[in-house]
Order: sequence, then structure tokens, then C-alpha cells
Amino acid sequence: MGQFLWVCPESVTGRIANPCYAGSNPVTHSKCGYSIMVLQSPSKPKTSVRFRLPAPILAALFSITACAPAHADIMQSITIHDVGGYHTRLMKEGTYQNTFTRLSEVVDANTVTLIDTLWIKRAEDTVDIAFDPHDWAMSPTASDYPVLVQDAKSKGLQTEIIIQLFSTRDWNKTLSERSIDDTVFWDSYFASMGELIVKRARMAQALGVERLSIGYNNVYEIRVAVDYWQKLAHEVRQVYKGKLGYYAELDTSEMHSAFDATSHYQGEQARKKLFDQFDYIGFIVQDPVEPDFSRNLKRFARYDKSVVLMVTTPSVVQSVAHTRYIEPCVPCGSIAPTTEIDLQLQKQAYQIAIDAVNRFDFVQGLNSWGYHLRDDLFTTQDKNDSLYNKSANVRGKPAEDLISTWYKKWD
Repeated sequence: MGQFLWVCPESVTGRIANPCYAGSNPVTHSKCGYSIMVLQSPSKPKTSVRFRLPAPILAALFSITACAPAHADIMQSITIHDVGGYHTRLMKEGTYQNTFTRLSEVVDANTVTLIDTLWIKRAEDTVDIAFDPHDWAMSPTASDYPVLVQDAKSKGLQTEIIIQLFSTRDWNKTLSERSIDDTVFWDSYFASMGELIVKRARMAQALGVERLSIGYNNVYEIRVAVDYWQKLAHEVRQVYKGKLGYYAELDTSEMHSAFDATSHYQGEQARKKLFDQFDYIGFIVQDPVEPDFSRNLKRFARYDKSVVLMVTTPSVVQSVAHTRYIEPCVPCGSIAPTTEIDLQLQKQAYQIAIDAVNRFDFVQGLNSWGYHLRDDLFTTQDKNDSLYNKSANVRGKPAEDLISTWYKKWD
């Protein structure tokens, strides 16, 4: 379906911006009292069909459309903060379930995203990857998922699981230095990681998890031969029938995405083949600035793949497009103590992302990274609570109000 534009019949060349994009109302010409609605095809942008309608009819039509994008439905998700060593404690306190209620009743999300952490235990000539090498769990465990997924379902929420890879040491340096032609190393890497991903996929199928992302922004693993991903995706699809995806960074200060690593090392056809393995791709967006953001995003329209935007913007006073990631924890050595809080910068980033979903048919979802499990998370441990308040979390902030208002338009 195309996009709607509002045009005055006495000035057809001077189009008025869609109110969904510009935040204004349809304009009626003061002389004639008529407006023209233009349905413009995204595949043939120079082709449009114009409807000359009286203003009252247009107003009624506009109230029905209510700024909804051209596509019929979107993924409206919130990603729960991967709470590190506090997961077990917060799980026992029931904070996950309480937060799911908030997502359903306050935020009006239709999906909750849970982070599943794999850990590189060793990366030398071969690789050893495990679910969790610690005595404490950083993210939900196999015994937690049945409880959480069922609770989400009871509150009308679908579930997405994102598998991310962490390191017990700086093994990422080893990955970055390893030749893409070192088949012994990468065979071992994908065998070790793939075994765990397939195990999670089997669990996800049994629980009715609707979406499974089998990677999160590991540029080193998506620059190697795509045959590895084709094999892994095939194995996953043998046991999992939901939607399969992968999230990677979309840099909005440069015309760059982490997915460009695939085309850089393997060629453009390899990137197309990589995308063919997934039902959707996610773009991690920290500091979207127009018009660069839209130009970068539009590069991926040609792949005919559903796109989800994951916003990770913190709440700090810095120039947009140059914020650094702020780890939401108490003594993590973050930059947060040296920066001032700025709630509007985060809201601005979400508005740009929302505008992109409204504007582009292929962008079919919004996600928000790092949602806190309590309103007062760790204020008893850190009186100023600076790192949590300044992190990417939107709970209790203006950005949450914006997201909630927009999500409600889809009801």
C-alpha cells in the first residue's frame, strides 16, 4: 500500500506533508473548502491517484486513519533490561511479571523481548561457548522461560528472544583478528554456538515463542562465509516454526550498517543470501538524525525484508549522533557520572524512529532497549541512581509516554 499525502487542489505542486509525519492537520484551502488526498505508490513514486473530497469527509477519513502507517500491523515491543547478576533476585521478586503487566496495560506493547546471553568461555584455536559460566544468571534460564512466556501470553503479549554473545575475557579481540578463511576456528565457533541456539529454538517452539533472533550485532561473525548462517538457519528451522531474525547496528552518523561487513568481505550477493535466511532484520539505532537516518535506512528497502528498529538512545546531555552507550548499572565505570541527564534527547530519537515506521512500508516494528524491571531500580544502593536514570531505559520517562501514545493508535 502507498502513503497518503494531502494536497490543496489550487496548488497541486505544493504538497502538504502527511500529518502523521509532520504532526500537523490536513489543510483545507480557504477559498474552495476542498482538499485532495493522494495515494502514492512506493514502488512507482511518480505514480499517484488523486481524490478530490470535501473537507468534512477528509476530516472523518483522517480520524479513522489516525496517523497509522501504510502497513496493517507492526511489532510494538519493549526489550527487558538484561540485569546481569541481579536476574535471579528480580525473578524471585516477581518483577518480570509486574513489568509485563505494565507493558500490556500502560505502554500498550504487543510484544516483550527477552535477552538470552551466551558466553564465550574460550577462543583460541577452537571455540567453547556456554549458556552461562557464572554461579549467577545474567538473563532468563531454561527453567525461567516457561514461567515468563506463559505470563506474557496471559497478558496478551507475544514474545521475542534475542540471543546475544558475551565474553568472559576479551575474546572479541580474538574474533576480530581471526582470518575469515580460518575454517578450523569458524567451524568450531558455529558448531559450539549453533548447538546452543538450536537448543533454544527447540525450547522456543515448545513454548510458542513468536520471534527468535539468533544474533545481536556481532560484526565478526557476520563477515564470514554465509554458508555458516545458511546451515545454522536450516537447523533452527527444523525445530522452530516462528519468525527468525538478526539484529545489527545502523550507524546514523555515517552511511554504514554492521551488515555492510558481509558485503565488504563476501560481496553483495552474499549479503542478499544472508538476509534470505531471516524473516526479519533488526537495526540497532542509537542516535538517528535526519536526513542521514532515512537515507541510510532506505538502502535496505530493496531486500524485501521486514525491518524492526531497536532504539538504544540514553538520556544524557550530548550532541545527538555522538552519545555513547551507558551501561545501566551502579559501579560499572560508565560515563554517566560525568554527564547531565537529558530526557528530551531520548524522546527526540524515538520520534525519528516512529516517523520512519510511519513513512516506510518495509519498516514494520519498533523496539526499545533496556527497560527497567522496577521504577526505583537500585536507588537504595546508589542514592543518585545516575547510571540507571541516564541509561537507555525509557520507563517513567517522556520517551515512554511517546511510545505508549503511538502504540495505542494501533488498537
